[in-house]
Amino acid sequence: MSLVVKLAFCPHCRKEILEKTVAFPFCSEVCRDADLFNWLSEDYVISRDLTEEEWNEIIQKRFDKLDPYDPNAF
Repeated sequence: MSLVVKLAFCPHCRKEILEKTVAFPFCSEVCRDADLFNWLSEDYVISRDLTEEEWNEIIQKRFDKLDPYDPNAF
């Protein structure tokens, strides 16, 4: 029986990580907290209110091409 280990990339620092990391999808609590800080300090923002249709379109496009094992997916 072989064990399959999948790698992913931290969306904050782009470091390779294992799927079973405690802070997944981040490589560490530091990156997770840094990402949260970016949202709280409004470095990451949603520029305007979107309609439900626009949200659904964005979400669908994102999930159609999302590959958590691809470093360029985020």
